[in-house]
Amino acid sequence: MIETKDSEIEWIGPVPVQWQVKPLFATGNQVRARNSLGQNANLLSLSYGEIKEKDIDSTEGLLPESFDTYQEIKPGDLVFRFTDLQNDKRSLRSAVNSYSGIITSAYLAFRPNKIDSKYLGYLMRFYDTTKVFYSMGSGLRQSLKYADVRRMPVLLPPMGEQKAIATFLDRELGQIDLLIEREQQLLATLGLRRQALITSCVTKGLDSDTDMHPSDVSWLGNIPKHWNLTPLKYLVGLNVTTLSDGTPDDFEFNYIEISDVTKEAGVSSWSRQRFDDAPSRARRRVEPGDVLVSTVRTYLRAVGMVPPENEIPFIASTGFAALSPKKIAADFLNFALTAEHFVSQVEAASTGISYPAINASDLVSISIPVPPAHEQEEIASYLKEKLARLDELVSASSRAIDLLRERKSTLISAAVTGKIEVRGKN
Repeated sequence: MIETKDSEIEWIGPVPVQWQVKPLFATGNQVRARNSLGQNANLLSLSYGEIKEKDIDSTEGLLPESFDTYQEIKPGDLVFRFTDLQNDKRSLRSAVNSYSGIITSAYLAFRPNKIDSKYLGYLMRFYDTTKVFYSMGSGLRQSLKYADVRRMPVLLPPMGEQKAIATFLDRELGQIDLLIEREQQLLATLGLRRQALITSCVTKGLDSDTDMHPSDVSWLGNIPKHWNLTPLKYLVGLNVTTLSDGTPDDFEFNYIEISDVTKEAGVSSWSRQRFDDAPSRARRRVEPGDVLVSTVRTYLRAVGMVPPENEIPFIASTGFAALSPKKIAADFLNFALTAEHFVSQVEAASTGISYPAINASDLVSISIPVPPAHEQEEIASYLKEKLARLDELVSASSRAIDLLRERKSTLISAAVTGKIEVRGKN
């Protein structure tokens, strides 16, 4: 039984009696070293709660002409990203650094000297996931500075216990991460199996004994002899209906953004919005059965069909081309546009580096193999049945990952607040 006392910290509650509570500034110092001569070229970035090395010569992303204003950090330093707090409440905003390098001065770097850096890193991860940082300071803030967090309360167990907690969490979380990695590998395998199944069905058909002939397209190979290779523009219409500026502010609609469209040929979610709250790109009126294909950031391979029925109209981001099936079954078209041969052609025809895009007119110039109408229905029906089974496996694996991640958060929370005794478990 752990003897406890009130920590007097509302988000923590009781802690072991021998633990202290001190302000952040009592455990270390803000890092102020600048890369003034530009001598350090080991560029670091904070991504998904982890410090990573980054190619300083890369052309991807926004990088400054000079790195003289960047700050130098050392192994054991903690880095916090206290920017864009109002707009981004999902990111992990803290990490323990493992490198000697430089990082943008827009981030806060802290060097522990009276606390174990690993333990402090886990404690800050607990603060991070419980959204403690968003309540710092007064009013609504886009960012925090060191002055805003220097008095942030920090739990301070005896040093030996700090190290024991860090060792325990390193081991336990490492084992959980291995399980998560296995589930992620399974998801990747299922994704490849799904892609291969769709591509095979919409390019070769269901009958392995059917006569084939060359498509005369190198990336496609042979297709069934009785199928036609047809440009999309002869099969679909382009839905270009837009909302006008005169739309009433209280007009409600379901908004589909690129991030809501999965790579598995479907619209997974959408948000109900009013016209006066909608982003400026929410302009394209789409109809049930329209197939949406992303024309910006085409590497995301976002393809999905507008749900067949709903009382509230659907509006899509202008980053989509909305294809209205005319001479092709909507379900078959939806699958055909997720096939590897099609999405690879879209990517190849896209221009731009950071945000590759394709014009709708170029998109509908791409050809797809088209079977007779009855075969389109058979293929779509077959794929729905087979993919439903794969989707069950995907859902089970995704749930397992969610539970494992929840287990990580629970372990961190319990260990860094003294809710579990870890000394005898190392």
